[in-house]
Amino acid sequence: MMTLTTDRILEASPMPDTHKDHLRELLIRNPFFTDNVTRQALEYLAKWYLEEAALIGEKRAFWGVTYRILDDPTPIDIECIKGYLTQALQLLDEYDSYPSWWDGDLY
Repeated sequence: MMTLTTDRILEASPMPDTHKDHLRELLIRNPFFTDNVTRQALEYLAKWYLEEAALIGEKRAFWGVTYRILDDPTPIDIECIKGYLTQALQLLDEYDSYPSWWDGDLY
């Protein structure tokens, strides 16, 4: 069962609160902006991940992102976060390779 939601991703994102408030309002007015809101929130999470990965390593940073979003992620949540984070990282100009955990070795 998947427990990951756009709301959880938005809450966990380290973006400024004013920007979060704006995106929440956008979702209330038009729920079809879910993908846009998720993408923006993940961009901030990806940047945070890169900062953490430089300090504590890629795997620990991945788990930091995962538990920042969900307290008790299911295996499906973990796979979704893995996919979302990888997509967000690939969109960043400063990131040009797959993370070490991409091959499935997260433990």
